Amino acid sequence: IKYLDPTLEKILHRSYGILIYQDDLLTIAHELAGYTWEEVDKFRYAVGKKIPTEMALQKVKFIEGCIKTSGFSRQKAEEIWAWIEPFAAYGFNKAHSASYAMVCYQTAYLKANFPAEYMAAVLTAEMHDLETVAEAVEECKKMGISVLPPDINESFKMFAVIDPEPVEGLQGPSYESTQTPQVRSGASAIRWALTAVKNVGHDVVAEIVRERKENGPFSSFQNFVNRLPIRALNRKALESLICSGAFDSLTERNMLLANLESILESARNAKRSLAEGQSSLFGKSAAPTDNSVKNFTLQPAAPATTEQKLTWEKELLGLYISAHPLEDSKDLLAKLTPIKNIASLKEGAHVAIGGVISKIHKITTRKGEPMAFVTLEDLTGLIETICFPRLYTASLALFESSPRLIAVGKISDKDGENKIILDQLLELTEENLAKVKLNGNGYSRNYASKPDPKPAPAAEPQRIAINIPLSASQQIFTDLKNAFESYPGEAQVVLMIPDGRGEARQVATKYRVSATDRLKDQVKEIIKNHANPQN
Repeated sequence: IKYLDPTLEKILHRSYGILIYQDDLLTIAHELAGYTWEEVDKFRYAVGKKIPTEMALQKVKFIEGCIKTSGFSRQKAEEIWAWIEPFAAYGFNKAHSASYAMVCYQTAYLKANFPAEYMAAVLTAEMHDLETVAEAVEECKKMGISVLPPDINESFKMFAVIDPEPVEGLQGPSYESTQTPQVRSGASAIRWALTAVKNVGHDVVAEIVRERKENGPFSSFQNFVNRLPIRALNRKALESLICSGAFDSLTERNMLLANLESILESARNAKRSLAEGQSSLFGKSAAPTDNSVKNFTLQPAAPATTEQKLTWEKELLGLYISAHPLEDSKDLLAKLTPIKNIASLKEGAHVAIGGVISKIHKITTRKGEPMAFVTLEDLTGLIETICFPRLYTASLALFESSPRLIAVGKISDKDGENKIILDQLLELTEENLAKVKLNGNGYSRNYASKPDPKPAPAAEPQRIAINIPLSASQQIFTDLKNAFESYPGEAQVVLMIPDGRGEARQVATKYRVSATDRLKDQVKEIIKNHANPQN
């Protein structure tokens, strides 16, 4: 164990000379640099919030304080500051560290010893955050835990563990969160929560679970609608349950959808008859049992296709559960960059990915042209791509059919997160894949395959330099910012800012714009308004 200075041992001996806790950092400032406790609190705020300007001021104060209070040489004081400064990026106080460590230990223990129960709890806690749910489902796959679609006879209000073998003293396929969890042996599947199905409310789920617990599993869809009260027979909720696969163990989805209205009407009539006190021809009560609709003949309907089922799952559950539409395209995807690898690529890298459309957010530019933020999904993850007006208009037919796509473009980290600025969209086929030459994580187009009948338009400049007048006020930057945000594109904006000696300092901004004539005219007008007449 080594200490930068012997005076640090009494402060850092518990962590073996390593600066870990914020509390120790503040003690160092108090005892070595002579800070008062009031000054220490300001120091804590600067470090905790990672404020560069405040940290610069604290550096001077800390170094001078160490020289004056502890008699350190300037070199020694600067050495200690350089040692503690990186702490601002990760420091934690002891109370938070201990609390987080305890929760971390508890959850690690649960995940290790009760993996299915733990992951079911994670899915329940995050059920309204689809991105986190998708990550948790992927984690379940890695752990060998199956996540199954909702089932009317096995699903509960929350995500539930399914026992492959009965556990003594535990009835039914799972348990509700209000019961005391019991240890399971060999549990390896999680059933989707009914409340995590879109359009299915808590009241409907409560009625389903109550009836199933009191009178056993549902034997058919007719049996289901007869046993539930009229208030629970919400058509929208039932359609969502059918389309999500909740009744797959009883009847085929399209068959139920085709007959849903007739079955519901039959069940409602039986319930109304009972409510109105009507009797049968023989004077007996017409109780709404299976007999109410057992003779109802289901009209034939073509079974739902796999693609249709997956579309319903994506819409109602937020992700694909029973399969993935790209499963049969693995060979083609292997020749493209996996989406999970995009985060590690550098700004400006060219990539070609494959995927299906998860979400399209269409917007209109200041010029009235349509463009879109398109979220693409492959077997490894999701990524947002930016589709500018020209490509968006040319790709409308592709968006309509929502096929498997090849997306080609360039990495942009404008908002601190890698996205792809698209310059090409193709349907994912072997033929189209041949049009894109792949080279590692990047690509170069194979222009020899099919030359464009029309010459390609000139590429936008990669950088735009704007000279800021010496006489300009801070308001010019606000005005320019508003202009840049109105014309998103690919060209990076660089500002040439003059200093007191008349020399220009080059500052690269985070803004990327489309260098249209309208933007140029707007920038010229802003500069003119902020410059003196002689300029």
